[in-house]
Amino acid sequence: MNRLAFWLTLVLPLASLQGGHTEDDMPPRLFNPLLKRMVCRKVDQPPKIDAHLEDAAWQVSDIAAEFSSLSNSKPTNPTTWVTCHDARFIYFAFLCRDDQVIATSPSGEEPPPADSVEIDLVTDGALGADHRFGLTAAGSRWQARHGDRSWKPLPDWSVATRTTDTGWTAELAIPLESVTTENKPEEWLVRVLRWDISTRRNSEASSWTFFGKPGVRESSVYGDFFFDSNNLSGKRRILQMVEPDRPADYVPDNGAMLAQRPRVIRWAEEPAAIRYELQVSRSPDFPSRKTMTFVTSGPKADPSSTYHPLVGHWYWRYRIRTADARVTCFGQTRSFVVLPAKK
Repeated sequence: MNRLAFWLTLVLPLASLQGGHTEDDMPPRLFNPLLKRMVCRKVDQPPKIDAHLEDAAWQVSDIAAEFSSLSNSKPTNPTTWVTCHDARFIYFAFLCRDDQVIATSPSGEEPPPADSVEIDLVTDGALGADHRFGLTAAGSRWQARHGDRSWKPLPDWSVATRTTDTGWTAELAIPLESVTTENKPEEWLVRVLRWDISTRRNSEASSWTFFGKPGVRESSVYGDFFFDSNNLSGKRRILQMVEPDRPADYVPDNGAMLAQRPRVIRWAEEPAAIRYELQVSRSPDFPSRKTMTFVTSGPKADPSSTYHPLVGHWYWRYRIRTADARVTCFGQTRSFVVLPAKK
């Protein structure tokens, strides 16, 4: 599918969800145990909008990571998002795993053919009056309401994005005043979508909630969005929202010249991972006969007793397996050199 056709199949059905209906048309929101729920917790120290995800606010936020594609399958590349708020703003952060980041600059008013995410917020219970906020991996942004792209939130919202070794990250801050008149919001509806554009494989659209039928507006495509509530899922949070490309997270350093074989190879923890698959090879192409594979539960491995010969150039890479059985593409290839012993 070419890019234009891909975007027409996505943008037009999604746009049709936005307008021309009244609350009387809205189907009743019946109890459904499969409906997603997200808690937006209040923080004393807000995150800095710089696309770096070390902020303390993100480490205490609930994590949402289970996305589905248009075909109701698991996307190739996982997406993780978190949210929090203070007295003035609601904040979102995204960690998008991606084997090929397409960060095209926008042209025109429609969403550009680039890697991007979109947040749809229903703050007053009326579907069709969603506040839509979209952004690309390059930091471009768009917004709409009632299907009107001329709508501008006041005060304005801010965005920061950054390409990493394993994908891209984004942070945004939306003034509460621009989306609600309530002094203390309690419950909204939320929809989070991602477009993963690729020239190497089929591009994918994925959603944190159900896509629903094209052109049919129904409340089941949204998740419940609560403010300052207990963890409704009852699950203990065991993952950390960490950015996957800080130099200190990778050992050995890429291109390092070592006097002896490394006792440990370490990489960045990724929130969506339950298993990591490390490959170490004599060749950057990782042929099976020259490649060793290690499966670990954490972001490190000790392959030092298994690869021979010791001296020479070595290459390594890793991929992750998620809780919902997805296996991602391998990330960036890194290397190190073990030098001959001095005589």
